[in-house]
Amino acid sequence: MAIYETIIEWTVPVSSTRVAEAAKLLENIYCFVNIALVNGLITLFDRIHADIWEVIEAAKTKLSVFRHSNPDLGWRGAAFPAARST
Repeated sequence: MAIYETIIEWTVPVSSTRVAEAAKLLENIYCFVNIALVNGLITLFDRIHADIWEVIEAAKTKLSVFRHSNPDLGWRGAAFPAARST
């Protein structure tokens, strides 16, 4: 924590490095699954002539329910925490 706090604005203490690594793994898998879902839905949306970007923007209006993922080329797990956006 002492090292991270000197270079990262926001840190979350956990009980062990195992918990920290498991949390990173869970977050990366969550991200990967959602990106894969959106990538798969592109085919469906193309068939019904719905623009993927317009669909995402409309779905983002349901902030309490929907956490958006944009289409992406692949999974890029991060070794270090990244800045969070809202």
